[in-house]
Amino acid sequence: MDFAAQPKPAAALGGVGSADGKIAYPPGVKEITDKITTDEMIKRLKMVVKTFMDMDQDSEDEKQQYLPLALHLASEFFLRNPNKDVRLLVACCLADIFRIYAPEAPYTSHDKLKDIFLFITRQLKGLEDTKSPQFNRYFYLLENLAWVKSYNICFELEDCNEIFIQLFRTLFSVINNSHNKKVQMHMLDLMSSIIMEGDGVTQELLDSILINLIPAHKNLNKQSFDLAKGLLKRTVQTIEACIANFFNQVLVLGRSSVSDLSEHVFDLIQELFAIDPHLLLSVMPQLEFKLKSNDGEERLAVVRLLAKLFGSKDSDLATQNRPLWQCFLGRFNDIHVPVRLESVKFASHCLMNHPDLAKDLTEYLKVRSHDPEEAIRHDVIVTIITAAKRDLALVNDQLLGFVRERTLDKRWRVRKEAMMGLAQLYKKYCLHGEAGKEAAEKVSWIKDKLLHIYYQNSIDDKLLVEKIFAQYLVPHNLETEERMKCLYYLYASLDPNAVKALNEMWKCQNMLRSHVRELLDLHKQPTSETNCSAMFGKLMTIAKNLPDPGKAQDFVKKFNQVLGDDEKLRSQLELLISPTCSCKQADVCVREIARKLANPKQPTNPFLEMVKFLLERIAPVHIDSEAISALVKLMNKSIEGTADDEEEGVSPDTAIRSGLELLKVLSFTHPTSFHSAETYESLLQCLRMEDDKVAEAAIQIFRNTGHKIETDLPQIRSTLIPILHQKAKRGTPHQAKQAVHCIHAIFTNKEVQLAQIFEPLSRSLNADVPEQLITPLVSLGHISMLAPDQFASPMKSVVANFIVKDLLMNDRSTGEKNGKLWSPDEEVSPEVLAKVQAIKLLVRWLLGMKNNQSKSANSTLRLLSAMLVSEGDLTEQKRISKSDMSRLRLAAGSAIMKLAQEPCYHEIITPEQFQLCALVINDECYQVRQIFAQKLHKALVKLLLPLEYMAIFALCAKDPVKERRAHARQCLLKNISIRREYIKQNPMATEKLLSLLPEYVVPYMIHLLAHDPDFTRSQDVDQLRDIKECLWFMLEVLMTKNENNSHAFMKKMAENIKLTKDAQSPDESKTNEKLYTVCDVALCVINSKSALCNADSPKDPVLPMKFFTQPEKDFCNDKSYISEETRVLLLTGKPKPTGVLGAVNKPLSATGRKPYVRSTGAETGSNINVNSELNPSTGNRSREQSSEAAETGVSENEENPVMIISVTPAKNIDPVKNKEINSDQATQGNISSDRGKKRTVTAAGAENIQQKTDEEVDESGPPAPSKPKRGRRPKSESQGNATKTDDVSKPLGKGRKRAAGSQEGPGGLEAGNAKAPKLQDGAKKAAPAERQIDLQSTVMFEIKKICCIGAGYVGGPTCSVIAQMCPEIKVTVVDVNESRINAWNSPTLPIYEPGLKEVVEACRGKNLFFSTNIDDAIKEADLVFISVNTPTKTFGMGKGRAADLKYIEACARRIVQNSHGYKIVTEKSTVPVRAAESIRQIFDANTKPNLNLQVLSNPEFLAEGTAIKDLKNPDRVLIGGDETPEGQRAVQALCAVYQHWVPKEKILTTNTWSSELSKLAANAFLAQRISSINSISALCEATGADVEEVATAIGMDQRIGNKFLKASVGFGGSCFQKDVLNLVYLCEALNLPEVAHYWQQVIDINDYQRRRFASRIIDGLFNTVTDKKIAILGFAFKKDTGDTRESSSIYISKYLMDEGAHLHIYDPKVPREQIVVDLSHPGVSEDDQVSQLVTISKDPYEACDGAHAVVICTEWDMFKELDYERIHKKMLKPAFIFDGRRVLDGLHHELQTIGFQIETIGKKVSSKRIPYAPSGEIPKFSLQDPPNKKPRV
Repeated sequence: MDFAAQPKPAAALGGVGSADGKIAYPPGVKEITDKITTDEMIKRLKMVVKTFMDMDQDSEDEKQQYLPLALHLASEFFLRNPNKDVRLLVACCLADIFRIYAPEAPYTSHDKLKDIFLFITRQLKGLEDTKSPQFNRYFYLLENLAWVKSYNICFELEDCNEIFIQLFRTLFSVINNSHNKKVQMHMLDLMSSIIMEGDGVTQELLDSILINLIPAHKNLNKQSFDLAKGLLKRTVQTIEACIANFFNQVLVLGRSSVSDLSEHVFDLIQELFAIDPHLLLSVMPQLEFKLKSNDGEERLAVVRLLAKLFGSKDSDLATQNRPLWQCFLGRFNDIHVPVRLESVKFASHCLMNHPDLAKDLTEYLKVRSHDPEEAIRHDVIVTIITAAKRDLALVNDQLLGFVRERTLDKRWRVRKEAMMGLAQLYKKYCLHGEAGKEAAEKVSWIKDKLLHIYYQNSIDDKLLVEKIFAQYLVPHNLETEERMKCLYYLYASLDPNAVKALNEMWKCQNMLRSHVRELLDLHKQPTSETNCSAMFGKLMTIAKNLPDPGKAQDFVKKFNQVLGDDEKLRSQLELLISPTCSCKQADVCVREIARKLANPKQPTNPFLEMVKFLLERIAPVHIDSEAISALVKLMNKSIEGTADDEEEGVSPDTAIRSGLELLKVLSFTHPTSFHSAETYESLLQCLRMEDDKVAEAAIQIFRNTGHKIETDLPQIRSTLIPILHQKAKRGTPHQAKQAVHCIHAIFTNKEVQLAQIFEPLSRSLNADVPEQLITPLVSLGHISMLAPDQFASPMKSVVANFIVKDLLMNDRSTGEKNGKLWSPDEEVSPEVLAKVQAIKLLVRWLLGMKNNQSKSANSTLRLLSAMLVSEGDLTEQKRISKSDMSRLRLAAGSAIMKLAQEPCYHEIITPEQFQLCALVINDECYQVRQIFAQKLHKALVKLLLPLEYMAIFALCAKDPVKERRAHARQCLLKNISIRREYIKQNPMATEKLLSLLPEYVVPYMIHLLAHDPDFTRSQDVDQLRDIKECLWFMLEVLMTKNENNSHAFMKKMAENIKLTKDAQSPDESKTNEKLYTVCDVALCVINSKSALCNADSPKDPVLPMKFFTQPEKDFCNDKSYISEETRVLLLTGKPKPTGVLGAVNKPLSATGRKPYVRSTGAETGSNINVNSELNPSTGNRSREQSSEAAETGVSENEENPVMIISVTPAKNIDPVKNKEINSDQATQGNISSDRGKKRTVTAAGAENIQQKTDEEVDESGPPAPSKPKRGRRPKSESQGNATKTDDVSKPLGKGRKRAAGSQEGPGGLEAGNAKAPKLQDGAKKAAPAERQIDLQSTVMFEIKKICCIGAGYVGGPTCSVIAQMCPEIKVTVVDVNESRINAWNSPTLPIYEPGLKEVVEACRGKNLFFSTNIDDAIKEADLVFISVNTPTKTFGMGKGRAADLKYIEACARRIVQNSHGYKIVTEKSTVPVRAAESIRQIFDANTKPNLNLQVLSNPEFLAEGTAIKDLKNPDRVLIGGDETPEGQRAVQALCAVYQHWVPKEKILTTNTWSSELSKLAANAFLAQRISSINSISALCEATGADVEEVATAIGMDQRIGNKFLKASVGFGGSCFQKDVLNLVYLCEALNLPEVAHYWQQVIDINDYQRRRFASRIIDGLFNTVTDKKIAILGFAFKKDTGDTRESSSIYISKYLMDEGAHLHIYDPKVPREQIVVDLSHPGVSEDDQVSQLVTISKDPYEACDGAHAVVICTEWDMFKELDYERIHKKMLKPAFIFDGRRVLDGLHHELQTIGFQIETIGKKVSSKRIPYAPSGEIPKFSLQDPPNKKPRV
């Protein structure tokens, strides 16, 4: 060892030495130098240690003596000695030295002190090994240091922190589980003194403590965690401020670099909170701040942390820090899905650990139970169920109600979780009674709810209910007696619907068992094609009863193959489904079959799972003979009064009745299990009870199960027979019925038994005692049905002599004249009840005979018909009451319907009788209609009734009660679905299509409507409307699918009927005319509703000869029986305007154009091109002919609509105003009806034609008779003496109609007094017929007819102004939206624009027309405007930016399809550059001879709110076209139209591409200016400037100008955003990314402005708007318009709804429906968010009443004039106004005086500035983007 460098101790260390400077050693210790060995050095050091250990602070002499030694021991020689024992001994010496010399140290050099303490710290590492021989010395070192607090000396050192950090790290690293508490205590003493006595804790030192709390370190060294935990607890008062500073740096200031632990802050907070909540007193407000972070992941981390803090068992944080708790609850409504999910998961722990917080959580869980995210709804259920399973008292009824709602969730996973959770609760608290009766009562509703779900359509739901029933409601693993007791009392406590569901479940399982049984029977038969076909059908049926039927089919086929190969498996399955299989045997069979199919074993075996599903459904897991015996015993106990019914919450009577009903149901599904003497003895006991229903059920059980009683149980037989006789004679009607059927079913000598009942009953019939007739009539009726041959003769006598003559044809009593149409059963007179039973007896008698050899059926049908015609009063003595008549009408109609189910009687029911039966569904009595419809549906759905009876449902369209119409529609849907499914599943059904195919109902429906008593006049528009409604009521359901071209098939049927005659009255022209009229209405409806009806019919339909004659050879009926005007009225509800020119123009010959003539049914699919010649002669014509010349067509889908040639007026005709003619008198062309012959069109030019043709008078006839009574045939179809009047506005009389709101009168009213130009004197005569016009050249140079496709914000106003400015041009605006066209034809236009209504009303019906007949309008137009929507794409390439041109393409294809000759097609819609080229390519690809289509671009530059002004006085009109002669000719033709009112210099012509791009560029520049000033507004708000002042200043610069510099909440409307995005996409497509990015910023700033404004609202209202009422004033995107497209109000509303605000919206021009539609957009809201959070107010004061804030989103002028003082009084204080449009700029001082706090765009207003920080919780979104699954809040 080299000591050469060792300094002299005293001198080197600067300490005090001995007098002579030598080192004094303790006695016996020689000098310690480098000359000695290590062992010797250790030996000597130990003695030194011993000396220092024995010294104390009072030994002044020794202290002075050994001072040099102390200095020597601190030399580098010892501090850096390589031997650890030496270092340990030196460290112990130094520790003692510090103790001895305390409070001063002998070492004055700071560097030396640092070296010493770092040396000592390094030695403390030796504490780690407790088994070391030196451990005690290490412990002594620690103890000494801790006791003396030696390290506190280091506070004087500048870099003491390094020493402390090293010490702390060393101690935390060495502590382990082998240390005792003393070690930990000394460590705590040492470290806590440093913390508590120092000036503060540095971040590094704090990190050295906190790092041990991080989960990763905590798991590695639990003792270091405990040490840190103890240290923090001991120093909480001192260290809390340091901890707060650390979290403030990280959480608030975002300085994550201050510590390496920044990423673990939330873990640290959790641990610190668990150690001592006081450590976080200052941190909690910081967490509240972080809950509002922009970063969703950060909010998620905070929520996870707080969930643990609030949810921990002993935490009282929620009560101690309510603001933080409320803020945390707000995260339940967070926009970030994981945050909401975490919040919901927390709720479970909170409910279990803090029941007192359940009230706070309930409302938030309610909202989340409707969350759009499936996972969140699922976890809400898990949360509630988990808490409820822990303790039912933890969840209130409202929380359980949320789970109940989710059992009907749209997602299977959620439904399953809810159902299984409720099932578990029921089993725990009801079956096991774990929490007493009160808890059981609380969840008693669960059983009903779960069983109700069996009504759902999903097979998964049904299977889960079955599983729940078997495992939770009635656990199948219980012992038989316990299981049956459970079932017995469950059945008694279920509600009626649950009982039905349970019965249906057993029925379905039994049906599936029978299917499997039939499958096994097929396996026993020899293989054949028929057998294979039947087996395949059976397999498909079985698969439909399993989950995922598609996959199940393959598995069932595989299982069937296994069955075919494995005979043992078949025998096991046969045993399983055998009637004698017990529950235990079933369990064994299922296990055995599953075991065989499980080989080879696989991790997952879906095939085996599917087979298990099947086996579980068919296995008798609950019911067998033993189970039935147990049930019977339970019922016996109830009868004897020894059962514990009351304890189970059921009365004995209810238990007995329900138990017997249960047995009755089981007798259908498990009849064999009942066969025991004990069971039957109990049933006999029930028969003797006074309860009628109990006895009835018992009889029915005997009937279902007693087939072996006669042979096996004679004693039971002898007791049963007299009871059955007694019930058949004197029991209730239901008992009598069951008794007769029971005798017939179970006894071999049934003839004798029935005769013993029949004879005394037939002799005792007495009509004078009707109350004693009902039961005998029931018994006799059923006896005659069951044994018709045995009692044929006596029954005929009973029917003829008693039933008809004595009972039905006599009224012995007088009914109560109370005016009621229906009375309860108990109030009905016995006589009427007897008559009803008599009618039923007649039907049963006939059904038993099943033949009409004696013509009894004819007589009965005549009797029933007479009953209906007389409205129930067969004798017509008017002695019975209206309610009794209703019952008899119902009985008669039901009787005819019942007889129709038997083929032999269906054949003899006449059409008249069928019609009378059908009219019962329109009976004046609601109950009659209701019951008859139910009976009709029940028979149809079982395929018992012929198809024609389904046509009766069409009459339900007239029912005045909405619910009845809805029920009828549901019945139709069900019946049609069943029939279609039956045809698919039964290959043999194709042979019976005439009676099965739903489409074949159309002929029956047409027949029924043609003979409807309400249909008296074939040209009455109101009656035709009724016919149309009835037709559409049926056709709407039939046309939901177009399988096998069914639409064309139905159309073909209607056309074929027109080629026949009415079989009922083939020679009556009026009857046939009505039939053909109904056919035309049907064709009109089919054509208008289907574009596919013109395809070829799949087959030629067969018409029922009972209703229609065979078509005559060469008979052609191409006449149209409804006028064109009537067609329009039927389809639009508005009259068809008559063109002025068409009424007064002189007839001129035209040869250049061939008209299309509307095809009849016989001409479907072919166009007839013939030459047309204008005839100068003036002739009269019928109403149908005159209206065929109307300009609008029937339907956009009609194949060959009428085309009337436009005729140019003679030059000498000048239009003169103020001359009126009646449009009905305007004579027009007469079209021949002969197929193939030349058609001639004549036009008349007379000013006033006053005469009407005889044909018109005959058609109209006198007014219809007064409303006839339903059921009675009208005596005359021309009753009444009223004469026909020319005033067509008066409603005509008609038959009975369903109650409805008043409708407008017949068509033609608006055009009835149309003004027509007056002819000059010299031009009063017709022009020469020889004059001809070259129409082709006329069209090329002069536009006379314009068609505009699209009746929206562009097409409607533009064409209205063109029509006003160009009165000689006929303008037709067409649209596929029927309701929109109806609105254009009504006083209330679909859009609002100042001045638009006046323009439309001045021109509509003259030269401006609105129609849905697109094809006709295109055909006759010279110019076609395309003004359809071009929305931004929401999918595919260019999503969110590119324009979607599908509507443009559809228009182009339709135009080329319906065009001929020369035509100009003009783009009016905003389209991308070169869209015209795409249109032209479509035209070129579909060209045809003589077709010349020119494409122009004529973009609109309208501003909504000033559109009419802009159209009448435009800045410019831009027209782009091809630079070819033909293109320029088209451009000039369009220029000529605009030059009617636009100066020529304002009309600019360019090429097509420039025109298209100019539109995009113009809108982009305007949008750019708005975004620019909005960006400045944000700067103004931050600096205190006023954006209006800035805008004024820069606007005065002529280079900039002052337009579009109004700061606001953002631009909206249909164009700006769409066009800028289109421009962005165009730039990207052309590889101009920089340009695209530039324009994208315009949109981004607009989005930013909206989010920023919403953030200001939220932040201004104290950082939350949850459950606050906010008034939104204005919803349109700008004032003076009703357009809401891309309105900023939508975005603001969305953001506020996301935060849970309640919005009350008012806009003076936007209809309520539009607001709801906009806010219900998938990108804005989901589920029922709008209904819960949005209210549409009638006026602004109502919207502001009770509001927290008023938000102005549209600059309506009226908002400046509101009474704000009145508003302020009604608002909550403080009252806020957020002015997003700066409409209140001049009122700020006045509003502040009132008390408002005002916030506006781009300016500071309020004296107390509302704090504002941009909220990241408001994300970007766009209505153009596809809707994501967005959280609803």
